This record gives sequence, C-alpha cells and structure tokens, in this order.
Amino acid sequence: MTNTLGIALGSGGARGLAHIGVLEELANLGIEPGIVSGTSIGSLIGAGYCSGHLDDMRELALSLDLRTFLFRIMDFGMPRSGFVEGKRINALIQDLMPEATFESLDKPFRCIAANLKTGEEIVFSKGPIHPAIRASISIPGIFTPANDEENYYIDGGLVNPVPVDQLKEMGAEKTIAVDVNHGCLVHGKDSGEPEEQSTLGEWAKRIEAKLKKQDSRHLDKVVNWFKPDPAPNIIDVMGYTLHIIENQVGKVRLKIDPPDLLLAPEVGDIEVLDFHHAKDIIEAGRRCVHENKDKLLEHFGA
Repeated sequence: MTNTLGIALGSGGARGLAHIGVLEELANLGIEPGIVSGTSIGSLIGAGYCSGHLDDMRELALSLDLRTFLFRIMDFGMPRSGFVEGKRINALIQDLMPEATFESLDKPFRCIAANLKTGEEIVFSKGPIHPAIRASISIPGIFTPANDEENYYIDGGLVNPVPVDQLKEMGAEKTIAVDVNHGCLVHGKDSGEPEEQSTLGEWAKRIEAKLKKQDSRHLDKVVNWFKPDPAPNIIDVMGYTLHIIENQVGKVRLKIDPPDLLLAPEVGDIEVLDFHHAKDIIEAGRRCVHENKDKLLEHFGA
C-alpha cells in the first residue's frame, strides 16, 4: 500500500511545521506514504522526508528560539523585492540536504512554485532540490523572488496550496492531503502568558540600532514607524493576505482534486513567521493524526 499511497503537504509558513508531526505520527501507525508532493513549507518538509532528513528538520525546528530565527536564519535587510534575501535559508537547505536532486531522493517527489510574471503554476520534478525549494517558499513581499536565467518564482501557495493533483500524476492510488490553512485565522494567541516580542519588533530594534549610527534627518520618522500600534504591521498584512488567498484557492483545488482523506491540523493561530513555536505546531500535527486514527487505519492500514 505505501508505495502507491501519496501525501500532499500544503503551504502555510510556520504552520507547515505541523507536517513533521503528521508524518512521524503516520509512521507510528505503520502508514508511510511512498509518493510526496509539496508546496512552500510543504516542499521543504516533503524533500526532507523523501531524503531521510525529517529527524534533522525536527531537531532544527525545535532548536529555534525567536532570536536565533531572526538573526541567524533570516537575513533581514532592505532589498528591492522583499524583506528577506533568502541566502541563509538557501544555505540551510543545502546543509540539510547536500547535493540532493529529485532523482536521488528515496521517494518520488514534486514541488510547486508560481511564475511571478505569468502566474503560471510551475512544477519542479527534475534536477537539484535546493533551487526548487527556494522558489516554492518565496512568500511574496517577505522573501525576494527566486530566479533562474529566464524567470522569477514566488510561493506556490498562490496557485496550488495542497498539490493533490501531482500525486495522482505520479501514480498514487490513494491520497492524503495535509491542509495547514484550513479554517479561519485567529489573530493573536490567548494562552494566558505573555507572547514573545513580535518578529517585526525584534527586527525593528536591529534596524534602529543601525540607524542611530548614522546622521539622518529621517531617523525619527523611521523609528516612529516601528513603534507599537494596534493596527497590523506590514508583515502581518502580507501573511494574512497570503493565508486568505491560500484558503480560497485551496478550497477550489481540493474540490477539483479531492484526496481520500484530508488532515487539517489546528494551527490557525500561528502566524507566517512563528517558527519559534515549533514544539506546539509539530504537536498539533501529531494530535491531528491521533484524532483521525480510525479513519487512517481504515483507509490506509496494512
């Protein structure tokens, strides 16, 4: 069964860490998909799974606190096409899966990006893994678009958030879809404990420190722009906007190509760059599988 069972791992930024918990808990049930497709964060986790590096990804995710994520992994700056250059992310992918190609993976795998200029869905299935993942995870406005000699690529969640159709093209007879954008956004976390300082706030401190070293008439305006405000900041706006688009596009695509079983971890309160909440996000993926245990064993058990 496992060789013809496919799993589609959806987009969703940090919410996609739930895919790790899903895959590990499925394995505990004896269910190990043999065909994988992924979009955005789903492409990263999917490639890790297919290359045998899922454990490494989990350990890396669990080791991230907010400061490490911001200052060692995210190369924030003021580039022309996005807040994050993405060079550190690309280096991290190469460290996790050195010299990996689609052909060298243990399982058939495809990932999705979008052509920035044409809006065309781009399916990567050949050649080096690293540039394909970098293209697939390029959240508009946050990451600079990936590019080759001819095209610029952005997050595949804009065109195919949960790529079930690719599983069927690769020969899957039964399919599982993991949608981490299912349901409504929950703005803020009501855990009863103070939330860590926001991603933008931490970044703002770093920029302010740099600006103070310069003699600029516009410094006060820049600093005031970053002060706390009840309105959502620009990264929140981009993250929420992408979530809305992925929700709507995902609903349509899942109706066109419905999976045999849809798993929807409860991670709606996780924002796009909340990778420092990895433990809770991964656990949500495990919990979703546990709650659907009977259905999973009925449909896909040995």
